[in-house]
Amino acid sequence: MSNPTDTLLAYGYDLGGADGWKVEETDEYGELAVDWYSPDTEGGFREAAQDRLLASTGFTERWSPQAHGYFLRRDERLRSLGVELTPYGREQAPMYLLTAHVVRVPLGECADLGSDVPGRETAEWDDALLKALGTLGLTLPEQRPRWLLCASHGASAARSA
Repeated sequence: MSNPTDTLLAYGYDLGGADGWKVEETDEYGELAVDWYSPDTEGGFREAAQDRLLASTGFTERWSPQAHGYFLRRDERLRSLGVELTPYGREQAPMYLLTAHVVRVPLGECADLGSDVPGRETAEWDDALLKALGTLGLTLPEQRPRWLLCASHGASAARSA
């Protein structure tokens, strides 16, 4: 049975992914060309990018059976960055957003956002996104983050706000 479709309203950047990268750092075949990732990277793009972002904060711990509480510490450090790598599209060929805010609406539900787009802490969100782009060594054609509306079919759950 397939997973239902979610709708995502996100503030950030569309990085692209399996169906085509939207960043400037690509090779002649359209593959992402950064020193910390290759299509063979265990865990895929999202995990490699999260590891890169974590390393920029000094978090170098690796999981082991003896590392009790590792995932709590890792998730806490990731949250402290103020950004998330949010998958969208198809689970088999995910695309990625670099986001500072995400509202996820499951199939069959409606999110009441009131009369405004969700609260926007522009300077704080923009700074966190630009810092993460710099850490990842990625350049996008658009200069500023945007509100993005995406469909996600079976992609991994992302942090919702």
